Amino acid sequence: MLDPTLLTNLVDRHDLAVSIYVPLTPEVRDIRMQSAVVREAAGEVERKLEQRGLDSRQRDEFLAPLREHLAGLDIATHRDPSLAVFMAEGAPRIVPLPEDVGTSVTIGRHFHVKPLLPMVVRNRRFWLLALSGAKIKLYTVTPFGAEEVPLDLDGPDASPPEGYEHGSDDRDMGVGNPALGDATSSIMDDQPRLVRALQGAIRGDGAPVVLAADAKLMGQVRKMDALPGLQEVGLTMNPFAFPPSELHRRALELMQPVFEREVDTVIGQINARLGDAASNVAIRLEEILAAAEEGRVDSIVVAADEELWGGFDPATGIVAHGRPSGQDEDLLNQAAAVTLRHGGYAYAVPRSRIPRAVPAAATLRY
Repeated sequence: MLDPTLLTNLVDRHDLAVSIYVPLTPEVRDIRMQSAVVREAAGEVERKLEQRGLDSRQRDEFLAPLREHLAGLDIATHRDPSLAVFMAEGAPRIVPLPEDVGTSVTIGRHFHVKPLLPMVVRNRRFWLLALSGAKIKLYTVTPFGAEEVPLDLDGPDASPPEGYEHGSDDRDMGVGNPALGDATSSIMDDQPRLVRALQGAIRGDGAPVVLAADAKLMGQVRKMDALPGLQEVGLTMNPFAFPPSELHRRALELMQPVFEREVDTVIGQINARLGDAASNVAIRLEEILAAAEEGRVDSIVVAADEELWGGFDPATGIVAHGRPSGQDEDLLNQAAAVTLRHGGYAYAVPRSRIPRAVPAAATLRY
């Protein structure tokens, strides 16, 4: 899963680091196709190991843990769009991914983390409060899914209406909540109860809150001043007139500038330093790689839509090729991984977004 520690555990240097990305197409019920893709990826690993000079005994010894784990992998239980497999010494690490990143197999001294960078940056959680006159839902949302959070609208001492059960199907989106009375009742008639329920569910979590409601209810909620993370702009709509997938899509569209703010800030810093001809910015990949190895890169932005294959040695510089061969690595991925290993930040965006359209740019600590 995508969690804050994922990249931290994937940035060490190894003698051999295998990275596999495979799409699983969960909408296809026949899992034989997914299984075949996984087997083909394992075969590609063996071919690449041979290219790196490992003999059959060395390949079999290295691949034994990978083959064992892939043979026991229950594809039917992995309904995520993609699967990533990372292996160096010992057992492989299998990571379900929330979106399709395409098929790739790479072997180098660093795991191929570049495809993960856009997902990790966008994996920001926020609250979505859907509100109408007599219906309310609270969701915790990421770009890759949403989960309803129960609201205790009865209070600890209240008795629920006859026939009402918490967690029943009546709480699904689009169906009135019996705890709030009939459809002519307004949730806002008992604002203290609403505030207690929301604050009890959010519990001081500082994530942004997106409100989906009509204009009148939106104004009333803002006057309550009970949700510190409430965004200035909300979704002016009846949220229960749309399927959850559409509500999710609209909320993500609204929050997109927030997701992009972090990388936009770094790109802005790079542009400003380049404009001032400052010494603490770099756009030459050789300089960036050397600075990364020394722990001097604070933030790096690399091209997500291309690779630069070759090798880098601080003593001899860069040797780059158009196509990977032998001991080559994607030098953009290497720069990102080394930056992360030394506590810096790494982002992957289309090359056209990087200042001066270079393959990589970085802010330096000194």
